[in-house]
Amino acid sequence: MKVYVLPLEPLDKRYTKQWYYWFKETFKRKGINFEYIDGEYKKSELKGKLFLDWRSSFIWKFEQLKRLFKKKLKNSDWILIFDGEFPGIESIEYFKKFYDVDIKVAELWHAGTYDIWDLTYQKGLERIGSKLEEVWFDIADIIFVATNFHKKLIVKNRNVDEDKIKVVGWPIDFKNLRKFEIDWNKRKNRLVFTGRLSIEKGIDVIEELKKKYNIFITQKYELNKEEYYKELANSKGVIAPSRQETFGYGVVEGMAMNVLPIVPDDLSFREYVPKKWRYRNKEEMIELIRCVLNEKKKDNVSKYVKKYDYPKVIGKLIKYLERW
Repeated sequence: MKVYVLPLEPLDKRYTKQWYYWFKETFKRKGINFEYIDGEYKKSELKGKLFLDWRSSFIWKFEQLKRLFKKKLKNSDWILIFDGEFPGIESIEYFKKFYDVDIKVAELWHAGTYDIWDLTYQKGLERIGSKLEEVWFDIADIIFVATNFHKKLIVKNRNVDEDKIKVVGWPIDFKNLRKFEIDWNKRKNRLVFTGRLSIEKGIDVIEELKKKYNIFITQKYELNKEEYYKELANSKGVIAPSRQETFGYGVVEGMAMNVLPIVPDDLSFREYVPKKWRYRNKEEMIELIRCVLNEKKKDNVSKYVKKYDYPKVIGKLIKYLERW
């Protein structure tokens, strides 16, 4: 078995650069025969509402396909795609049939038009996305997602073989994050908001709360990863009034450093945030905010997200590939 890895473009502002190296490191340590297929890198123009610069992402992805098809792909090889929302990836199925090569395909899914809060849906792409996504799901042998909530969202809205979808979590560098933790009594008496500046992440709620509470909005600053972790660790709470969340990277990273979460009692948060830090309405949210800012000692919430340490998550993913 050889795994051809098609990573997301490694961006400093996103976790994609970390993934690029974490997967490579773990694959080497596990003795996996693998090869990375990079694309053509263009400087991304990211803004607060965007996870990826679509123009740059298309250039990266289409170059990956070009380079992939120059490889001598063989039976039992895997193609591991870090982003299943990949226009053009249906060409792999044509390649398999015309050249009679039994290549296996594994896709990691982050979002799509099956989610009414996703930007692709908001831009009116559901008309074609609904059809494309079912094709991309169909050609996949395994579909990886971070949470059961995300799996149910896909199954509810798309015709897909539910057994293909495997919940593995998304990776964080738990051990490294633990090093950033600050003594509770030395932290700034504030909350931090790490989400994109978009309605589905609740930026409108945050702007209203800022009139009364001290909230640091990370996306409004040019922070490298270390600066971002320090600001997150130097806060008492991480707040995410999300209307949609299939994982919640900032909340998970904050919890790893024992920054207390304030999140809805809904979405994917139920899979790792203790009930005492989830709210059901605005009144409970305000009560949690006051509780966090007046808390006299830390709560050990890091134990709930230790399962997302990247060697564990990537190791679980590898086991699914090897079982096939």
